[in-house]
Amino acid sequence: MNMHRRIIAFPLLFLPLTVGIVSCRGQKNDRETPRSYNRKLRLAPPLTAFLHLEAGEQCALSWELQTCPASGYGPFVDSTWHAAYDMFRPQPLETRITREEVLEVLAEYFKESYTEGHDLKGFSGVELRTDRCEKRGILEIGFVGRVLLNAFNALEYGTAVRSDTLVSMATEIFDSYLHYGFTPGGLLREVVDLRRGTETEIYSIRRQSEGIRALLLYLDFEKKRGIPHPEWENRVKTASRHADETGTTRAQLSAKIHRQPGNNRFYRWQQSGFRPIACDGLPVFL
Repeated sequence: MNMHRRIIAFPLLFLPLTVGIVSCRGQKNDRETPRSYNRKLRLAPPLTAFLHLEAGEQCALSWELQTCPASGYGPFVDSTWHAAYDMFRPQPLETRITREEVLEVLAEYFKESYTEGHDLKGFSGVELRTDRCEKRGILEIGFVGRVLLNAFNALEYGTAVRSDTLVSMATEIFDSYLHYGFTPGGLLREVVDLRRGTETEIYSIRRQSEGIRALLLYLDFEKKRGIPHPEWENRVKTASRHADETGTTRAQLSAKIHRQPGNNRFYRWQQSGFRPIACDGLPVFL
């Protein structure tokens, strides 16, 4: 008999969670109602998911309901995770392979997904299919693709294991973004489809921040090895001067980048000229 045990936690300071009916008569189903959560704060129609049971198979299901005081959503999630951990007490998995062997296998992704032949170079990581090993030609600096962070990982690992191939790939990626990876206004080119010759004209705080973090990791890593990169500083200045020529002063750029409308919020999306816009039916601010 299959045993299923789940925790349902109710935050005292938030809307109550609606729990659907669970049936073990031939099928177990979980329901999200009256609305289901899709993605990016979107609510979708009610959803019912089923766990298939073979003929004669039985299912025993138990629920543990808990309430917990919480000053906000973060503390509530923290309390729920602690309760789940204390109940199930997960243990480390026994493995037959070493950490070094795992890293060696994972590093094959860099070698097999490396995409070149264009101004920008990177690792193919968007719209991948699990049944095919193919390069898709879409470079994304954050979120799914994480080209710059992957380049840093390849550089760091390649340096550690003395792989000239990985170090060369990573260096070429950073060099390509140094020369071709910025918009005239100084933003990172977020999503570039090399096959279709298209790229996004809407820039998100998530991808921009992830790209900047990867660049900082890269420059810090190089600095510790005694390798300066004055070309990166020159590239930033060039982007600023270009922006100045289009009618936007450097002071205005700085003000727009750092501007927060209040309540510690940031612009979720913006266009190349740093103009905030609404997108995907979501609020302008994060």
